[in-house]
Amino acid sequence: MPNPPSPRAPAPPAEIQRRAQATWDAFCDDLKQAGRQLIRDDLPLGELDAAEGLRYLSRLVRTGLERHVEAVDPADPHLHSLCDERIKGFGGDNPDSRYFGATISGDHVYRLRGDFRSCVHVSLMTNGFDAQGAWRVTGSLDSNTVPEARERPVEIEIGGAGSGAAERLRLATTSETKSLLVRCTFAGLAAKQSLELELTRADASGEPVRVAFEPIAEGLLATAKFVRSTAETWTNQSVALRRSFNQLPLQDPERIRKAGGDPSVFYYSAAWSVAEDEFLVIRLSPIPDCTAWGLQLNNLWTESLDYTQAPIHLNKASACYDPDGGVTIVVSERDPGRPNWLRTMGHRSGTANLRLMGAKAPVEAEVRVVSRMEEIGADGR
Repeated sequence: MPNPPSPRAPAPPAEIQRRAQATWDAFCDDLKQAGRQLIRDDLPLGELDAAEGLRYLSRLVRTGLERHVEAVDPADPHLHSLCDERIKGFGGDNPDSRYFGATISGDHVYRLRGDFRSCVHVSLMTNGFDAQGAWRVTGSLDSNTVPEARERPVEIEIGGAGSGAAERLRLATTSETKSLLVRCTFAGLAAKQSLELELTRADASGEPVRVAFEPIAEGLLATAKFVRSTAETWTNQSVALRRSFNQLPLQDPERIRKAGGDPSVFYYSAAWSVAEDEFLVIRLSPIPDCTAWGLQLNNLWTESLDYTQAPIHLNKASACYDPDGGVTIVVSERDPGRPNWLRTMGHRSGTANLRLMGAKAPVEAEVRVVSRMEEIGADGR
C-alpha cells in the first residue's frame, strides 16, 4: 500500500500579510495607552465615573474609526456625524448642535448641499496643518456670510476658484486642507430633525474609488493616536478645571480659536461639585443681544449628560428670565420647584459649558452653593 503523501508545509505569510498583522498589533498596543486616563492619581473615580470612562473611550474609538478609516479618502467624501443623542462628543458637545466632519483635500472640489433653515446658527470650516504641524483654519463661512441659508436650501462650493456672485457661496481650501467641520445650532431638539446635508465631489470622474492598503493602515494607527491624545487632552482640561470648583470663567478667545472653536462664540467652562442635599445656583447677568446661548452639564469626561432623559441644559428659547433680563439656573439632583432646573443625573461633580453666540459682549456668571431654595431671592439673587 503506497505511503500517504507528506503534508505540505504551510506557505510562509506574504509580506503584505505580515504588514497587515503588524499594523493591527500596533493599533491595539497604542490603543491600550488611552486606558491610563482611568487610573490617574489626580482624578479619583466613582463607579459611575469609571463606567462612563470606559464608554467614553469606546466612543472615541468609534469616532476615530469613522474619521480615519471609513472616511479616510478625500476622493470619496463621507460626511459623518461626530456625535448625536447617544454617541456623545468630547470637549463639551452642545446638546443644541449637530456636528459633522469629512476628510477633504485642496486637490478636489466639493459641493455641500444643505437645508439650514431650521438652524439659528451655522458654522462651516475647512481645517489643516501648516508646515510646522500646527492646526489652522483654511476657510470659514457662517450664518452671517451666507444669509441665503436662512431663506432657502443652498449649495456651497468647497475649493475651486469661485467667481462673481457665487464667491459668497464658496468655502475656501488650500494645499494644507485636510478636513471639513460643520456645526449647526438649533433653538430646540425637534428642529434638529429638519436638517438635510449632502456632500459630493464636484470634480468626480465617475470611476469607482478603490480601497488601498496604505490609507487604511495609516488610518488605523491615526485612530489609536486620536483616541489616546483626545482622551489625554480633555481629561487634562477636566483636571485643570477641578482646581477651582463652582466658577464659570470666560475662556481665552484666542486659545479657543486655535483649538478649532467658532470665533463668533464666547465660551465658558467650569468644574462643578454639589452634594446630594445642596443646590448649585448659577446667576447670569442680563443676556446681551445674541444669536443663541446655551448652558449644559457634562460629566467629568466632558460629555454632555443625557439630555433625552432629563433636563441637563438650557438655552435662549427654553430659559425663564429674571425681571432684569438675567437668568438664574439651579443645578441639583432633586427638583427644587423652581424654573431653570438642571438635573445632575446621579453625579456629584462634573464639568459644564456656557456658549454665547453672535454677541458683541460677554455675560458675567456668579456661582454659589446653597442648602435651601429660600436663600435665593425672587430676582434670582
